[in-house]
Amino acid sequence: MRGLLRSCRFDLVALWTAAVLLLGVLGCQSPEVRREIVYVPIPVGAGAADVTHLVGPPVSTSLEGEWEIWSYTGGSRVVFKQGRVVEPSAIGVPLTAENGSTYGETSPATGRPKTVYVHGYFRKDGTYVRSHYRSKHK
Repeated sequence: MRGLLRSCRFDLVALWTAAVLLLGVLGCQSPEVRREIVYVPIPVGAGAADVTHLVGPPVSTSLEGEWEIWSYTGGSRVVFKQGRVVEPSAIGVPLTAENGSTYGETSPATGRPKTVYVHGYFRKDGTYVRSHYRSKHK
């Protein structure tokens, strides 16, 4: 039975891959199939406030001995030791946020490019705020 399930799963993956390739050849693109990601570099030595400013808060955090690990959607992570980033990394964020704003577009309020990704979140009153981009603070 297990072998049959593996075989069926492989056949479905192969079928899905063929459909995606065919749609690409025909010029059809679906956001579910092709997610465009922007990778924001996180420099060694940056502090937690710097990382939060660049890519927003992590999805989860954990401690492994003297290392603090921040995890983000898509498997990206940032490793801290004594409050500073100790290994170079890049966090992937979507090119287009839930509210339709895109990475790098000019903010009408500040005139600066929107390069800081803000993850969607729930307010205290239960209202959901969709993910969006904002410009960096001065």
